[in-house]
Amino acid sequence: MLGDARDLGAASAYLARTSYGPRPGPGASLVEARRAVGDAALWNLRVLAGWLPPMGGEVVRVVAGWFEVQNLIQHALRLGSVSLGEPPYELGALEVVWDSARPTRTLDDLAGVLRTRGWGDPRDADLESVLHAIVAGWGRRLADGPTNRPRWGEALIAIEVAKSLLVDPARPLGWHDRLVPSDVEGIGAVAELASVLPREASWVLDGIQDLREAEPKWWDVVGREAEAGLTGRSMDRAAVVCAGMALVVDAHRVQGLLGAAWRRGGAGEGHAVA
Repeated sequence: MLGDARDLGAASAYLARTSYGPRPGPGASLVEARRAVGDAALWNLRVLAGWLPPMGGEVVRVVAGWFEVQNLIQHALRLGSVSLGEPPYELGALEVVWDSARPTRTLDDLAGVLRTRGWGDPRDADLESVLHAIVAGWGRRLADGPTNRPRWGEALIAIEVAKSLLVDPARPLGWHDRLVPSDVEGIGAVAELASVLPREASWVLDGIQDLREAEPKWWDVVGREAEAGLTGRSMDRAAVVCAGMALVVDAHRVQGLLGAAWRRGGAGEGHAVA
């Protein structure tokens, strides 16, 4: 099993025998291995979108926003002089804002593109505000778009709100979403924030003491709900949403397992693991 792989090489060899194969090949770095997994999932999403009528393709485009988020984050980090050296995903027809964001040369320009193209609202052009707005922008598309998954999208935004308010309480909130409480003064604990958010958002914070537990919880719950939505025989909009999200969640999970195998092996590629 991938979770038991002793090192990155063993993990890559296992993946070569699955739907993610034949890449990553022997000797692949962690970045290359993770990228191969992401490319395979993105390709499957592009094929799925190509077989669907226009509305179905738009649903897949929203779900595939996770890959656009990765591109936007990497670009923002480069603009903020914190480059991880990962190349962007080729989104093709699934692109929404990336083609406009790619040429920007400053965080201020990137923030402007995000605002004008309807992908997040960074009120400040500093790196942290832009990063929060990028992730929250995908959450808003999941909640309000043709995917119609407010439980997924609002909860993702809630995590970004919690990070903004609780990780560095002295720092002004530099981005905006309608989920942000109108009176954020004095909120100093996860449970307190959860109590003022709607149920569709607060569930991801329930029972959380350490904010680092929220994102794994989100991925776990969304993955289980996506898989549960694939039990029927029809391929309606809800099934397309679940099929696409199941691909995204699995790629995210596999990339995490690759990182764990890399750490177990004590390899020294020196790449960060998201």
